[in-house]
Order: sequence, then structure tokens, then C-alpha cells
Amino acid sequence: SAAPALGSQWLVGRIAAYQELHPDLEFVIGSATGLGPLLAGEADIGLRYGEEEWPGLLAWKLFEERVFPVCSPLLAAQLQTPVDLDRCRLLRHPLLSWQRWFAAAGLQREEPARGPLYEDARLMLEGAVAGHGVALMAGSLAAPYLADGRLVRPFAEDCPDRSFYVVAPPAIQERPAAMAFIRWLVRRADQGAAAPAYSR
Repeated sequence: SAAPALGSQWLVGRIAAYQELHPDLEFVIGSATGLGPLLAGEADIGLRYGEEEWPGLLAWKLFEERVFPVCSPLLAAQLQTPVDLDRCRLLRHPLLSWQRWFAAAGLQREEPARGPLYEDARLMLEGAVAGHGVALMAGSLAAPYLADGRLVRPFAEDCPDRSFYVVAPPAIQERPAAMAFIRWLVRRADQGAAAPAYSR
């Protein structure tokens, strides 16, 4: 199981590539953000966003994230410096800290208490595309939107955040095929998960 945005934008294509190498394997892919499916034995392997501690589970770090604001090109044209965000609607996600990014940009601001709160990063990205506001987003998830021009980075400043991990129950170590897939995912992550370069 995978966090929805990471599953759709990072995992699905890699599973397809792995199945080309191992056509005898079958995958059942679900989306989840919590650890319940893993702890209950409903999923063998999970991809999650978080800190280093994963109680009751083994964890392998895929890559660290850097976060930065993204918005529609039309909205970006109205923004010159990070101070301009004071008059914008800020789109929020429970795991992403605007306050931390503001500090990296040299501003003292509290965590916004208002503005749409999205539990799904994909929906927040689509909200930004629709011009609903400025979203703070992890670089790997924003990358496809930046590449095709649906979103832009209005400012160069970014800051480190949490990381994406593969997590699994300890019993996974007794399953060679599953462990081989985990090691392959980690290698693929090492081959390129850097945040997109700033380009307005």
C-alpha cells in the first residue's frame, strides 16, 4: 500500500518496470496513509512519508524531501517575493509545515490557521492547478506538474522536510521475493529523486 500521491506519481511506473523483469509476480496495490493495513497484516509492504521512527515495523529510507511553494503560472505572475504570500490563500497539508518554509525564506510567520486543509497531496496539487491558492509541496510529487507547466515555483527557496520510506512488518524478512523488491525500490530511489531545479 502507498500514500496516494506517491503511489500514483512514483510507485506505479516502477512496479510496471519490476514486473517486466519478474513477470511471474503479481501485485495488489492499494492506497493508504496510516499504518493500520501493515500492522493488521492486510498489506505486506507500504510506502509512507514521515520521520525515522516506525514502531512495530522495519523501515528503509527511499529519499529525503525538500518542500517549496507551487502555484499556477497566472498566480505566480502576481508574486515577486515571499512576503507577497501574506495576501494569498495558502493550501495546507497536515504533514507539511509552512512555518518551516517561511523560516528558510527568512520570514517569521506562524503556521497558517486558515486556508483549505488537504489530506491528499494529489488533491492539493490539483487545487493549486485550478488557481485556488499556493500549495507547499514535496519536490518529488510536484515534479510532473512543474515539468509540463501546470504549476511553477514562484520562489527559489526550499527547505528539508520528512522522508519517504518503505515500511514492512518484521516477518517480511522471511520472504525473499518481497525483500528483493524492497532492495530494488531503494536502489531505484537512489538513482534519482532530487527535487526539481528552480525555474519560474
